[in-house]
Amino acid sequence: TLSCPAYPQDHIMKEDFEVVARKELGETLEVIKESIDKFRKLLQEETNLRPPPDYVLLMFLRARKYRVDDAVKSLKNFFRLRSSHPEYYDNFLPSAVDYQTITREHKLFLLSKDRDSQGRIVGLARYGAWNSSICSLNELTKSVLMAVECVLLEEETQIRGIVAVDDLAGLGMHHIIHMTPGFFRVAIAIAQDAYPVRIKAFYIVNAPAVFEGIFNLLIKPFLSEKLKERVSG
Repeated sequence: TLSCPAYPQDHIMKEDFEVVARKELGETLEVIKESIDKFRKLLQEETNLRPPPDYVLLMFLRARKYRVDDAVKSLKNFFRLRSSHPEYYDNFLPSAVDYQTITREHKLFLLSKDRDSQGRIVGLARYGAWNSSICSLNELTKSVLMAVECVLLEEETQIRGIVAVDDLAGLGMHHIIHMTPGFFRVAIAIAQDAYPVRIKAFYIVNAPAVFEGIFNLLIKPFLSEKLKERVSG
């Protein structure tokens, strides 16, 4: 399940979080309790899935605006994704990759220290700056996944969402040959139907011409209409 040592499980939301949660998600204490109860009852029918703790269920409920059936589907997709991609999820620990080198020294993936004017975290991926002398593409993707899972444990992020920026400056065929269909499936699953994330905007910047064909062929057809509207570049 999602886990991060720094997560304060007894965290109390600031008042403004509660206002946003009520306005955008329809969240109240009563809705939370009723939805978690229904979520747990539906999970009892899933004999191959061990129900996670309430704070994880709440993450999926918020991401799906308390549509419990959709939250169940998303949770199942989350576990299915993890089991079907051992290249990313086996030994899923920062110690398993050179996390500091990837994120701090080479800045291949960054999360903003401060939130934007709407309280959203901004995530920046720089796949065009990657090369195999730094790390493997799988190690970079694993680092991105760990950072995303950790930040999603913050209640403000669950409620206000994330702005994603993909800076493709320097991207060439020597990068693209490493990007398998599985790589793109994972990327789409994270953004759309397997992670408890609210992507409020997705910017693709400095994209070379070759990427347009890849995007139109391997990515865009599998995006929801809502996500297509939020992608720009």
